[in-house]
Amino acid sequence: MAKYDIIGFLDADNPYNLLEIIKMIALLEKSDMVIVTKFKRALKYQTSLTRRFFSIAGALFFRFLFGMSFKDTQAGGKFMKKKLWRSIKRPFICEGFEFDMELLYKASKLNFEIIEFYINPNYSDFSTVKMRILPGMVYRLFKMRILQ
Repeated sequence: MAKYDIIGFLDADNPYNLLEIIKMIALLEKSDMVIVTKFKRALKYQTSLTRRFFSIAGALFFRFLFGMSFKDTQAGGKFMKKKLWRSIKRPFICEGFEFDMELLYKASKLNFEIIEFYINPNYSDFSTVKMRILPGMVYRLFKMRILQ
């Protein structure tokens, strides 16, 4: 239902400088999707051990399961052209935090150009990500891999 040609989302805790987001969106001139990555200098900018674990484990698991080498699949900032979104097969299998991974996988399979853009996040220690959600995420990602 998006009205304009660019759609996207950011984490609700607003961890990114909006001037950097504007630069990121400008990159859609030469790509179909731009995603935030917080990996430029290791993980020193992340405060929560849970966030670190999910960032590293998510990227490694995604690489292992889908053969894709994005540095950061869970950074919580993705913008794309509406044509990409309309091309993605529905429904999504992943409905939790792993939704981003399914979106990236489906867009990549359709040969859309996806680039990563580094932004230094301003995280607080608060996180809605909890270890108890991990089994469900892994299950849905395996299910998606088998069914896609």
